[in-house]
Amino acid sequence: MVFPITIDSDETYSKCAMRIKSIYVNNFKSLVNFNIDLAKFNCIIGLNGSGKSTFLQFMDFLSQLMKGKVRDWLDRRIWEPADLSSNLLKSTPHIEIKVAFLDDDNVTHIWETSFSIVGRQCIREKITIGSEYLETRKDFVTNKRSYRVASLKNTAILLERPITFRYEGSVFSVLDDPDIPHIFYQFRDYCESIESFDLLAPQELRKRARESCGSIGLGGEHFSAFLHELEPDKITVLENKLKEAYPQLDAINLKTLRFGWKALRIIEKFSEKCTTTESRHVSDGILRLLAILSQMETGRQFLLLDEIENGINPELVGFLLNMLTGTEKQIVVTTHSPLFLNYLEDDMARESVKYFYRTPEGHARCISFFDIPSIKQKLGTLGPGEAFADTDLIGLSHEIEQITLLAKKEG
Repeated sequence: MVFPITIDSDETYSKCAMRIKSIYVNNFKSLVNFNIDLAKFNCIIGLNGSGKSTFLQFMDFLSQLMKGKVRDWLDRRIWEPADLSSNLLKSTPHIEIKVAFLDDDNVTHIWETSFSIVGRQCIREKITIGSEYLETRKDFVTNKRSYRVASLKNTAILLERPITFRYEGSVFSVLDDPDIPHIFYQFRDYCESIESFDLLAPQELRKRARESCGSIGLGGEHFSAFLHELEPDKITVLENKLKEAYPQLDAINLKTLRFGWKALRIIEKFSEKCTTTESRHVSDGILRLLAILSQMETGRQFLLLDEIENGINPELVGFLLNMLTGTEKQIVVTTHSPLFLNYLEDDMARESVKYFYRTPEGHARCISFFDIPSIKQKLGTLGPGEAFADTDLIGLSHEIEQITLLAKKEG
């Protein structure tokens, strides 16, 4: 049912660029009452087992909620639904999530949900955009808006409809209603565009493939088909970018074989002689760098890259970082390399570097690395990477614990 109401004239919805501002998640593996603030570019550091890869997995999971493909995603990772929940808590059937996101006017909006692990679907969702919110509860979709009548605030129901369809993950994955403001769908599309490369592997990148469905695959197994499906002008852009790192590169050669298989070859030029190398003989570094650069040419808006320095020559780290920080996409990378941090300007390091650690209870936590007093002091005389290399990460937990206790007292 639609109610005629008067809407404030400044409350309009138009196409906007989005960015995730912060995330809260409870009961996803080691992410228990976990909070993180995100910038446009984010660099995650921490000891092995601190929760870095788990966070990337969660972001990929968030994307699958909006795609409605949770079961397929679990199968690809060889996981069971029960593997999602934390073994650090008493049996809890739900994963609680809250995402704050910014539009291009820098206005914050909220999406929150309770995901049923057994049912593989969000049993409750609410997305708030300004004075309007869309809520799903008890098999109903309700769209409400606050408005003013005689200087009093009221709430009107713009629509209320039963959910008569099946869905997996978020109801947004299948919801299509012209009465719902388009901005709701923009948030869904943004989350769908999250692409994780936490399992990227050279042996997968070398494989021949028939088709990619718009993705290089979880480990890179569709890479050759993905490149084959790119427009020729984007392949040219890729070649030019890669030539900055590898001047001997002459061309990226893509060939269709029998039965639709796609193959990747690299043509290099030494003096006046050209050589062609099949992907199975191309170095790990070139393949990984090409895979990362190729994602800059897609419509994906959020990229997740685990252990970014793997297979990349140290001399090319600065080149890669310039590519990642220069894009309009939102980026999260993890690294163990102080060298990678040394290419960050101090201001960007303060904003982007997040330190992951585990509490005595085993819960993953995140803190801005250069907000830690001892690290902040080092940044006055050392570069970001040097400050990282000069820090005993194991002993850092005690200082963070003291900061946490102080914050609780002040709060």
